[in-house]
Amino acid sequence: MTYYCKAKNKKKCDEKDLSAAYMEAQIKKLPLLFLYSQELSKKAEEMLETGAFENVIVKKVE
Repeated sequence: MTYYCKAKNKKKCDEKDLSAAYMEAQIKKLPLLFLYSQELSKKAEEMLETGAFENVIVKKVE
């Protein structure tokens, strides 16, 4: 399967980073693979838990 992958190397990724990546994936009609290096903000985690985004995989890269 082909994914749209977005990687962020920031101290704290917020919901804006996640939303922007999701919109880019939607434009390309692909599921999103979002990689981050440090941590997600609480609001971003809440958005993922509520199911606001479909076809999204979020992983921490160490």
